[in-house]
Amino acid sequence: MVNLAEIIFKRLTVSKSILVIDDSITNLVLLEAVMEEEGYKTILATGVTEGLKIMRSQMPALVLLDLLMPKNSGIDFLEAIANDKQIKDIPVFVITAAVQEEYQHKVIELGAKEFFTKPIDLKKLITRVKTII
Repeated sequence: MVNLAEIIFKRLTVSKSILVIDDSITNLVLLEAVMEEEGYKTILATGVTEGLKIMRSQMPALVLLDLLMPKNSGIDFLEAIANDKQIKDIPVFVITAAVQEEYQHKVIELGAKEFFTKPIDLKKLITRVKTII
């Protein structure tokens, strides 16, 4: 039997925050503005190490992840969360300027839910975010 009160409670307490990880301040600010306009709280990180710390401490509902960054890549991030029981089920959307199919296959294989290329189709991104959160 379905417990309606439990379902409603879960929906009300689910995090509506989105962690955005990108080394470009311009991209961080753009995604922050777009997501907050849609009613989501955003948390910003400029690299993989910072993003992992935030992800573990704040448990966002979704991660928007740049693939190619100077120190560690988005692939490093995906590999790290795949082995972490606490955060491995948080969905990740990869956003990148790299259009090579090999990247797309690799990130999906590592657990990313979506792969977007830059420039980002914001309408498509928002639609997919709404289906996940």
